[in-house]
Amino acid sequence: MSARARAGTRRNETGFRGTVPAERQARLKPRRHIMADRPEKPDRREPPPGWKARKRTRVRARPPLPDQKMKALFEMLHAGLAREKCDNTLRLVKRWLKEQGLAFEPVEAWLNENGGYCDCEVVLNAEEAWQEARSEGSR
Repeated sequence: MSARARAGTRRNETGFRGTVPAERQARLKPRRHIMADRPEKPDRREPPPGWKARKRTRVRARPPLPDQKMKALFEMLHAGLAREKCDNTLRLVKRWLKEQGLAFEPVEAWLNENGGYCDCEVVLNAEEAWQEARSEGSR
């Protein structure tokens, strides 16, 4: 490389080499950007402390039905889903509550709050939440 090329040759924004005056060359040197010290954000993957206990308390605080009725509801869903495919509604829950002479709206609200938006999700999510709250309440 020639002396001239070493002294003031630099790639410009378009990627071509050209001669740059020394005063501009000082300004064109790559600068290192240092991020300001910021407090570290809490890890979003981990729930806040005490979250699970508060959720259990909330689930246990407002049971829509007595424990025996809830257990019977979940047993009926296990048997019903073995016979019929889930149609992404609470059809089996609604039918069972009507047969039992119970109100659907409070049960639906509780199930939705605990992840049970259809019959199969009631079995997978709401039953688990109810069992956890029940076992925590008996301790």
